[in-house]
Amino acid sequence: MCDDFRQKMVTIEEEFTGKEWLVHGCPDALLLRFLDSRNGFQALLRMAKWRMENGLESIEESWRNDRSAGSLLLDKFWPVTVTGESFEGRLTVYLHLSCIDVLGLDEVVGRELIIRYNIYLLEALYRKNNQGGASLIVDLGPGQGNKTNLKINKVHAWMNLVLNLVTEISLIADANFPYAFGKVYFVRAPQFLTVLWKSVSRKMTQLSRTQVVLVADTSILCDAIPVECIPTCLGGNFVIEAVPSMKEEDLIVAAKEAFKLKSEAKKRRISLRRI
Repeated sequence: MCDDFRQKMVTIEEEFTGKEWLVHGCPDALLLRFLDSRNGFQALLRMAKWRMENGLESIEESWRNDRSAGSLLLDKFWPVTVTGESFEGRLTVYLHLSCIDVLGLDEVVGRELIIRYNIYLLEALYRKNNQGGASLIVDLGPGQGNKTNLKINKVHAWMNLVLNLVTEISLIADANFPYAFGKVYFVRAPQFLTVLWKSVSRKMTQLSRTQVVLVADTSILCDAIPVECIPTCLGGNFVIEAVPSMKEEDLIVAAKEAFKLKSEAKKRRISLRRI
């Protein structure tokens, strides 16, 4: 099927964004995930165009070489850990979301860069595991010292922002990284999340809704994931470092850089208007 598809692409005289990548760069596993689905051909063309327009072929290298304050903050304070493999040999990934200062990062580095960072993480995961079906554990419980970034006076703002990010990133993942995750386990979630989830999930695709599992009892993780790959805070054996807390000086440096970049962009726009 994959060879037939590539041959078909070669015979199409019309040039379009992503054609070269579809013929020579797209792995068979990814092609099959699209071609086996309904309307897969058109979805594949849209995905190829999206990858080219967003520089996905070089995003790992460009992100690693980006030493800006914003990217360094996300690398340090939005840590994602691969803990091992599931029983089926697929990657298991852990994210301690409740210990991340999402509101602070959103204010300083901006929503666009947070989304870009998560696209980079999705691409890095895909390259490690292009068969898809990884397990993602999203922890909403306390970390070391019983601490989280769910401040009482900001819980509503934090949760709204997180749910909006989850919705936006899931739409990107469904369209361009189909079946990257087999299951996404939200563990130790506050009671109010289950209420909010019912309304938020309506904005997500059917694929995302079937992948997400709200876990009330963390012991059921052991049915799907080896205990060696489950963090100790969830009853497993994998020792993981605590998410570091952002300090005021970290935010100040990033804020100054963001202000400088905005000022330079404004000056460029003014200069262009004068030409």
